[in-house]
Formats: sequence, C-alpha cells, structure tokens
Amino acid sequence: MLRPYQQSAIERARDLIRSGKKRVLIQGPTGVGKTKMAQGILEGVLANGGRVIWFSHSETLGNQAIEEFGEVTRLYSGDPTPTDYKVLVTMAKTLCNRRHDIPAPTVVIVDEAHHSAAKTYTDTLAAWRDAVVIGFTATPERLDGKPLSMYDGIVDLPSPRWF
Repeated sequence: MLRPYQQSAIERARDLIRSGKKRVLIQGPTGVGKTKMAQGILEGVLANGGRVIWFSHSETLGNQAIEEFGEVTRLYSGDPTPTDYKVLVTMAKTLCNRRHDIPAPTVVIVDEAHHSAAKTYTDTLAAWRDAVVIGFTATPERLDGKPLSMYDGIVDLPSPRWF
C-alpha cells in the first residue's frame, strides 16, 4: 500500500503525462520508497493492458525491483529475447544492446535516472519514442554537468523529515 505522499507524487506524474509530457522525472531522497512507487505505477499500466520495462545500471537494483514487483516480473539478461512480457527488469547495457529486438513497452521506468544522459540510456529511450518514460532518482543532476533534458516534467518528493 502506498503512503499518501507516494500516491500524490504518482498522481502529479500522471497529471503531467495527461498534459502532454511523455517523460517525467520523480525526484526524492533515499528512503522515500521510489521502488514502491514504481510498483504502483506498473500495477496501473498492467491493469490497463500495457507492459513495462524497468532498467537501471545495477544488477543489485534489478534484484531489488524483482523482489518488490513479484511474479509478473521477468528478468532479462540477454537471451532469449523476450517477445511476450508484462514487466521486464533488466540492466541498461543489456537493454541498449537488444532494444531493437524487444517489443515496445507502454511505459519505461528508469531507476537511478541521473544516468539517463549516458549514451546507452539515450539510445535506448530513443528506440521507444511512443512510450511514456518515468525516471526515478535521488539526485537529479550529474557530476559531469550533462543535463537531464530528456525529461520534460519533474515531480519532487518531500524529504524524510517531512513525514
């Protein structure tokens, strides 16, 4: 069950998407339940007959997502290429290398989205221009100064002190 501030953030992201924004960044500090929010989003997508690809740069984060998302989830590590999936969890490099073989998702969820300016991410996201992209990060800026301009809307979550 989502907490009120998590549900509110998801609703604000949906409002941005309804207003025409296709790529939304949800920013919140560690500990606010971003993975739980991603689960709430994917449940909504699945309820409407869509499919979701979730990816990050880390196998550890992928395993955490699988634990959170449950049995509808499929881990993709290269072969065989999935042709039918509801929720696909994978790593950025694998997805970039195989993106043309995977049927298009309805929604792409990017964990640790501050990595989104990297070429593997931009190439991957460019392959699915019609998909809604929702990025999650605690740090919406990069040390190298590259902008996260692929996102056209942002939702801020409160700090843990707020609740």
